[in-house]
Order: sequence, then C-alpha cells, then structure tokens
Amino acid sequence: MAFSTLHLLADAIVFIASVVITLSVFRFTRLFKGGIFAGSWNIILVSVVFLFAGVLVDLILMGVYGGAELWMQDIEEVFMAVFLAFLSYGLYLNARTWRTMER
Repeated sequence: MAFSTLHLLADAIVFIASVVITLSVFRFTRLFKGGIFAGSWNIILVSVVFLFAGVLVDLILMGVYGGAELWMQDIEEVFMAVFLAFLSYGLYLNARTWRTMER
C-alpha cells in the first residue's frame, strides 16, 4: 500500500512537471514558428506530449486498478522511451541547424 501511495505521489509530481514543460515547449514552438528552428522545436513538442501522455495513462490505470502493477510500469517505460527518442532527435536537429548557421 505504501509503495502505491509513493508511486502515485511521484506520478503526480511528474504530471505537474510535464504540464509545465509541455506548455513551455509549446510557447517556444510558437516563438520559432516559420524560422529555421521550427522543425526541431515541433519534434521536441511531440516528445513532451508523449511524456505527458505516459504519466496521464499511468495515473488513469492506477485509478482504475487501484495500485501499481508491473505491466503498468512497462507501459509507462514505453512512453518514456518514445519521449527520449523524440527529444534526442529534436535536440539533434536543433544542434545541426545551429552548426549550419555558424558556417
């Protein structure tokens, strides 16, 4: 019981952080709209949406099933892996564009 309460608290904190990060990246995306960094920021926006969705799905599943299960952690890890993959690719595109500007 204590583990699921701790897990729920951690998910709630990550949920709040993901909402803040998603809104911040959305503002950056609008800031760079039409610029050379627009593509990379759009990819980063997709990544934080996966972070938000992963935490939201985990919270919903914990509410429906009443606690943390191992398969729920697997689902959350898939969302985190997709988040990290898109984030890495978006940051790579951002760095590549930046290096192109230096030349």
